[in-house]
Amino acid sequence: MSSSSLEEHHAAKRAFSTSPTLTTSSDGDGSERDSLLLDSTSRSGSHSKRRRSTFDWLLGVTFLVIVALIWTFASLLVQYIFHNLSFQGPFFLTYVGISLFSVNLPLWYASQVLFPRAKAWFKGLPTNGKLSHRELLRRSGAQASREIFRISAIISPLWFIANFTYNESLNLTSVSSSTIVSSTSTVFTFLLSVVALKEPFVWMKLAGVVLCMAGNISTIFNDEDADGGTDHVFGDLVALFAAFMYGVYTTAIRQLIPNEESVSISLFFGFIGIINMVCLLPIVLAFHYSSIESLSGLSLEILVLIGIKGLF
Repeated sequence: MSSSSLEEHHAAKRAFSTSPTLTTSSDGDGSERDSLLLDSTSRSGSHSKRRRSTFDWLLGVTFLVIVALIWTFASLLVQYIFHNLSFQGPFFLTYVGISLFSVNLPLWYASQVLFPRAKAWFKGLPTNGKLSHRELLRRSGAQASREIFRISAIISPLWFIANFTYNESLNLTSVSSSTIVSSTSTVFTFLLSVVALKEPFVWMKLAGVVLCMAGNISTIFNDEDADGGTDHVFGDLVALFAAFMYGVYTTAIRQLIPNEESVSISLFFGFIGIINMVCLLPIVLAFHYSSIESLSGLSLEILVLIGIKGLF
């Protein structure tokens, strides 16, 4: 074999022996690029999740502040009605406020039935009753309207008792004391959730419960020392019972409606309003005619303010 042939032979062997290395190096570079790309995507996704989590937290805090402001405004309005306008009617005030929940029913019907029918009519689609009924059930969630009504019937009396006792406490004690004591509802909600819903027991939450109870006990004794009587203390105890009932109905709602997306919340509250309106009307009339809670002092101004309070 000539020298040129030998050199070509060795060159071919070197090319053959190094080609896998080159291929492997190329594959390694590709794998590294894929790894970097996946890592970059993962970091981008986690960063997006953190931003979304922060936004949700800020949104939640904003809503909490708004609710606190509305709660304080409503409490001051109730005391104004009781003391400045001399209308001692906590039962009637609660009755009207909860009955106004029924405005959710026509709004729900319009959004789930009338608007889809109108939209279908403009598009030239069929709008027969059977199709509308199936659409209504689908949009109201996994549970049927009858099941939502059953849940509302269970929650309605609990809701009324909690709000009635809180309004009564505003008639007997100060807004600050009533609000502070009513915040104990978080304590009862935590305890009932652990017992009824089998939620995990957390020691930090227990510490918060103890501090909350200590603050409420201090508020009650401070009211007793400041006024030298039992009116404010009794009002604080009524507020404490209202807090317990808030915990009861909150836990009951979470027990009966574990997934809010499966139930139309507007339909749920609308049923609470209509059940309250129909079932408690005889009691309102009986209280009026027996002078237990007379409505003779009811004026247009008071009725408007009660309506505003009910809507908030």
